Order: sequence, then C-alpha cells, then structure tokens
Amino acid sequence: MADSPSLTIALTGATGMLGRVLVEQILGAGHAVRALARSRTGRVLPQRAGLTWVDGSLDDSSSLDALVDGADCILHAAYCDMNESPPEGRTSAAHFVQTNIVGTLGLLERTPATSSGQLVFVSSLAVYGHDPHGAASTSELALDEDFPVWPEEFYGAHKAALEKMVI
Repeated sequence: MADSPSLTIALTGATGMLGRVLVEQILGAGHAVRALARSRTGRVLPQRAGLTWVDGSLDDSSSLDALVDGADCILHAAYCDMNESPPEGRTSAAHFVQTNIVGTLGLLERTPATSSGQLVFVSSLAVYGHDPHGAASTSELALDEDFPVWPEEFYGAHKAALEKMVI
C-alpha cells in the first residue's frame, strides 16, 4: 500500500479499455475505487479488495449520488458510443446526449460534494483531428489546454465540447 492516506476514487468507465487499467493503477497505489457499471445480462464484474461496484448509469441521478457519496474525487472515463443500443423509447442521438453530455453535467454538479472538489475528465486525441497547422505528427507537439482543437468527426467534437464544459 502507498504511504499516503488512502483515497476513494469515484470512477466512470471502469469496465472499458482504459477504465480497467485505471482500476488496477488506483488499487495498486493503495486507494479504493467506487466504480459505476451498467447492468448487462450475463456480465460478471471482477471482485477485488478495495473495489466497489455501483450498479447504474450516467443518466441516472441516484446512480451518480451513490457513486460520489463519500468519494474524495471523481475520475470520469466513461463514454456512450453512438452505436450503443438506446433504451426503449429513446433515439440513439437522444441517448448519446443524455448519457454523455447530461451525465457529465451530473458529475460536475456533484463534484463539490467530494472531499477534494476535483473532477478529472478523460478526453481524446480526436479533439485535435489532423493538425491544422501542418505538423507532421501531433506526437511531436506539446498538446495542452491551449492547443487548438480541430475535430473531424462527431466523437472528437463531442469530447471537445465536454472539455470546454468541464473547464
């Protein structure tokens, strides 16, 4: 365990590619993870010391309340894909907006309730698209909050909009 005091991190996206790595890193550093997971028939969530699963979704207020309750900070790595099947009665576009945009807003509203008042938002290189300034590769550039965004598809534009909202 880490020498520093243990934190409880509220994590979205814990079952995703990046989220699984984040869970391992956070637990490995001696901290606890409270992870939001959507219900899926037949899915078995890994059980580990320090890992607590909250059943729910980003677009459900009670799920977000349970996720954030007692957390020290929020790490938001979840993303609802446009190709994900929406719940009955909701279009794909409405589901995308409700889950990603409204869900992120719900987390922002709950951030002051964490002990640190901190939310870390995981974005994507897709916000930059191809470099509009002609650099051979964005890997050769320092990419920070001041670097111009130039998304070329909906995913990157959505992430860029969420970055502005979070900031």
